[in-house]
Amino acid sequence: MVGFTRLYGDAEDEADVERELGEIDGFLERSGVGYLNLVERDGATLDAYAVSSMPATVLVGAGGEVLDFGVGIPGTRRILATAERLVRP
Repeated sequence: MVGFTRLYGDAEDEADVERELGEIDGFLERSGVGYLNLVERDGATLDAYAVSSMPATVLVGAGGEVLDFGVGIPGTRRILATAERLVRP
């Protein structure tokens, strides 16, 4: 799966990483994904938020706190609905 070779350390060199990042960008654009996506280069963010399943969706607040977490890809509607729920007083 695109993106996993870097995570598991199987990328041969930086050219492999750049190729994969380009493939991920193309997939996101073709799929109409309209929200920010993080692709790890070194695993630090995965470790910081204790992400143990892939793919995972983590909604992170401005202060770095986890507001919502789920395994899988929930889709734009669910992410936006969750964000809307979280910002309402």
